[in-house]
Amino acid sequence: MFLLLALSMPFLFLVRPTPDDNTLRKLALVYSCNEMTYTNQSGWTDQSSTDDFEYYVALSNMEIILGNQLYYSLPLGVPIESWNAYSAVNIGSYGATIMDSDNLNGYDVWLCMISTENGSLTASYDRQFGVLVTGNWTETNFQRIINLQVMTFSPPLVPFVRNEGVLLAGIFVELAVIIGLLADRLKKS
Repeated sequence: MFLLLALSMPFLFLVRPTPDDNTLRKLALVYSCNEMTYTNQSGWTDQSSTDDFEYYVALSNMEIILGNQLYYSLPLGVPIESWNAYSAVNIGSYGATIMDSDNLNGYDVWLCMISTENGSLTASYDRQFGVLVTGNWTETNFQRIINLQVMTFSPPLVPFVRNEGVLLAGIFVELAVIIGLLADRLKKS
């Protein structure tokens, strides 16, 4: 019985990671990029690529690390804690307006509009982690669309066991061993 209690203790003390969690995780991001360019000689040409990125981050420093990494002039991560619909924000070197929130590619995102010298740029950032999800550059003879295909954390962001759960599990294992030794000794005498 004590062994069953020992095995169940870690599950009773599960904790969800919080934004100030310092546990390092490998973050893998996979983006697809599609560029269309128009020239008078050949008309529209299309070029596609896939880019993979890997970073070791903690939830507490992810925005800082990804904020310094640019993908086609957009930071891979931004601090989104104070974002609200219809507010003005900074995204890297751009000034942007948050137009709304939506669900894109399976991510709840903030939709942002950025005015550029040659056209417009719309970008979306994940509302949970602040990671770049989409970007769409539109100019007269040029369009670029980027999409986040995969975002994975290794080890996955699953609940982890607090120290109290491990400590209680150890105590119950010791009790089971002691009671087993006492029972064995009583049988012999």
